[in-house]
Amino acid sequence: MRAVRKHQIPGQGPICRDRLLPLVYRRATLTLYRRSGKHAARRLRVGTEGILPVPSMADVWAVYLSETLPPATIMRWPPSRLFRLACGINRVCRMIYSCARLAFHIVRPAWRLQRRLRQALAEHSRVKAMDRLHFVSRPPVADLDVLIGGSVRLRGFTFEANVLRCFLQRVGPVPNRCQIFVHVYPEDAGLLPPDRAGHGFFCKDHDPALELSRWPRSRVYRDEVPFDDLPPGFHRVEIGVIDVSTLERMAVEGTDGSAVNLGWLRVNDSRPPSETRAHAGA
Repeated sequence: MRAVRKHQIPGQGPICRDRLLPLVYRRATLTLYRRSGKHAARRLRVGTEGILPVPSMADVWAVYLSETLPPATIMRWPPSRLFRLACGINRVCRMIYSCARLAFHIVRPAWRLQRRLRQALAEHSRVKAMDRLHFVSRPPVADLDVLIGGSVRLRGFTFEANVLRCFLQRVGPVPNRCQIFVHVYPEDAGLLPPDRAGHGFFCKDHDPALELSRWPRSRVYRDEVPFDDLPPGFHRVEIGVIDVSTLERMAVEGTDGSAVNLGWLRVNDSRPPSETRAHAGA
């Protein structure tokens, strides 16, 4: 509802005084509405005759001043002087609006550029941190040289303290997002849980810490996969790369398959001795 307040003029009945902020707000929302596509669509439906005419802002200011200024002042001023004052206020408001609009058009691109630069710097810092944590200049072992999909080269792997570390290097373009799949086949298939019995292996598929397409070609990615949650014993491990968008595995060069067989690895019992004895007693 319109915010009004009563004002009593001597010798006359009470009139309604319109407050300034609601008045300006209504005119601003009306201006925005008339510039919107909704107003244009309604105008096409009802026609120009069906639209309620709205007085100019100068007339609105004149009415507002006549209701706001003291009655003694209004009585001394002729209507033309009051209207000139309203036109002056309207011109000042238009100048303020034009300056604010110009400042907005200048500040907005600078603000967007500053935001993009801040995001780029944050991403650059994140990539640098990932490079320090997950990349090495050369692998500690180079016992393998297997090309996967023509884009990724497996340089070697180590297995210590139930942690498999594979050293991979990007040597070609990778257009889509990829995952590294690691399938672990236990020597005793009875060790598989019911939900994995039909597959025949433990699934260790995962996303690399940094998207594969962003790996620096001069660096080697160290991929770590913990095996602490697997039952102790010998397990055969296969590793490869899968394209997430097509769900297709990248072929291994020189073979008919899509996975690199790392052979049998022995997973040791990593539980504390007390838990091991309790499990054996049970």
